[in-house]
Amino acid sequence: MWGDLMAGINLETVLSEWRAENTINSATLNLELTRTPLMHSKYLDIYVFFKAKLSAEEKKYNRMKWQKEKYWRGEMSAEELQEFGWSQWQRLKPTAQDLGRMFESDRELTDIEEKLKYYKTGVAACEYILKAIQSREFTLKTLFEYQKFTG
Repeated sequence: MWGDLMAGINLETVLSEWRAENTINSATLNLELTRTPLMHSKYLDIYVFFKAKLSAEEKKYNRMKWQKEKYWRGEMSAEELQEFGWSQWQRLKPTAQDLGRMFESDRELTDIEEKLKYYKTGVAACEYILKAIQSREFTLKTLFEYQKFTG
């Protein structure tokens, strides 16, 4: 669904667009009022996109972590080993402490963790932007009142 709509969307693009759209032109306040709902809709879509990506990566991480634990404990079936392209674990079963260190140093898991951090940052950025858009309406109202007062 979001493939076409969100093609090319990344955190850097979102922040760049936000910096450009965040300004208010006091000469055209009526146009600024009409832009607010459009901005809200746009950044809400991006927020939902980042939340969905975050959820998918969390599932992927949890699944991979479980598979790695089974592998290191020597509990994987031959079919599972073949599915992942792994050979049978030939070392001793790790202790809980060893498992923690193995999780922290496993390349596949740390790669997924990096994506998790990225998507969490995207979600946080969108939450901030959506709050700023909500306060934009108050700012526009204040500017209208100021123009009436000075006019």
